[in-house]
Amino acid sequence: MSDSSDDILFAYEYSPGFNGNNIVMRQYTSLDAMIANNFTDKLNITRSLGAINEGTPSFDKVDFSGKLTTSNFTLRLHFYKNSQHDQQAIGHYKDGNWSAHEEKAVNILV
Repeated sequence: MSDSSDDILFAYEYSPGFNGNNIVMRQYTSLDAMIANNFTDKLNITRSLGAINEGTPSFDKVDFSGKLTTSNFTLRLHFYKNSQHDQQAIGHYKDGNWSAHEEKAVNILV
């Protein structure tokens, strides 16, 4: 993130009931705003690898533009391959588009 920004980017696994999980991200201007759940930007990432679950995100790289939805970033995540096996993946959000792929080199070791 930029050295001149105190913004907080938060990514989490969202579970809206029995429809499976997906990743949601929010941007907050400060810790106080985060505590008050007063976010300035939000991004729902649609599942692209697993039919029922993608989540447990962690940031790998962030190119922060000052606004979440116009920034570029890379997340590590998991998904349920064929709705049965928990697998690792990596996803990229660039120029407003999300793409993810399985980390086969990691998953073969598990």
